Amino acid sequence: MSGGEKVHLRRDNEIQAISMMKTVMMLLVVVYHCAALWMPAGWFNQAPKTDSCVLGLLAEWLNYIHIYAFTFASGYLFYYSYVEKRCLKDYLPVLRKRFRRLIVPYIIVSVAWLIPFEIVYFHPTIKDIVLRFVLGIAPRQLWFLLMLFNVNLLFVAAKTILDKAKIELGFFNGMVLLYLFGIIASVLVRIEIPNLFQILTAVRYLLYFYFGYCFRKYGSDLLNKMSVCMAVVINIGLFYCIRLINNNQVGIWRYATIILTPILCLSGVILSYRISCLINCDCKPTLWKLLERNAFGIYLFHQQIIWIVVDSLNRNAISTFLIFLIAFFASMLCSIGITEFLKKVKPIKKALQL
Repeated sequence: MSGGEKVHLRRDNEIQAISMMKTVMMLLVVVYHCAALWMPAGWFNQAPKTDSCVLGLLAEWLNYIHIYAFTFASGYLFYYSYVEKRCLKDYLPVLRKRFRRLIVPYIIVSVAWLIPFEIVYFHPTIKDIVLRFVLGIAPRQLWFLLMLFNVNLLFVAAKTILDKAKIELGFFNGMVLLYLFGIIASVLVRIEIPNLFQILTAVRYLLYFYFGYCFRKYGSDLLNKMSVCMAVVINIGLFYCIRLINNNQVGIWRYATIILTPILCLSGVILSYRISCLINCDCKPTLWKLLERNAFGIYLFHQQIIWIVVDSLNRNAISTFLIFLIAFFASMLCSIGITEFLKKVKPIKKALQL
């Protein structure tokens, strides 16, 4: 096999790994929400009746990985789909497509699904609903849709300006610049500047989108050859350091996590990618294909099913792991069922991009 054929095969394997990675991250989002009740900061509208250090740690750890890895995959596919394959110069059609894919479902699911559950479990005022869902400050799991659309919008705007000025940032300069922007955005969130429409969050996540974009554009032998064991050691080590700082925040040290967190999240992205590379993408069981084609619907609907399970089962006499398992399987099955049902109604299927 020639050198060119080896490179082509490696790049094809990358795409398969990225596709696998997106589905795995969707599953981990559900796992995270099922375990989030036991995080130190809490979750939902009630405290757990029985503590679980294991589930709390699991949720805390996943919180530094899943969405960052998904954003990395989106950046990778942006370069592959729109720059490499189509050689686009005008990205307005891309943004329109992103709007239909992300913002239209955000509006529909907020009105028809999230807000009714919000009213039942949290009894919000009209002002709360406006702040959370209209202004997008904390729209439950749908914050990701706003964030990802804004990441695309900011990235396209910056790329258009740089292309017209004939400026090429490159991998290192771009990563450092976006790392600094992300720290500034994190500080603004920390001092409680309103995060309208998830703009500040989008500024933070641009780093991981650009990482994926550059990985497809420039390639990385280091990323492709790093062992999973090394990635695990780096990720767990950084996670332990950040937990240590969080538990002993004094004075200026409470801002140290803002500096270290992007590095931890990048290590989580690398770990997720390396694990995805080990999975055999050519032999997908029927269940996995079912998850792949319903991944977006699972993301849209799963969290409120977990609320129902937690509210019903959060009792002293019931094992925490039993609640976790029931919440996971119930949310997966119900979300898939809802998605498959909605797909049969063509206008809804098209509107929600299912």
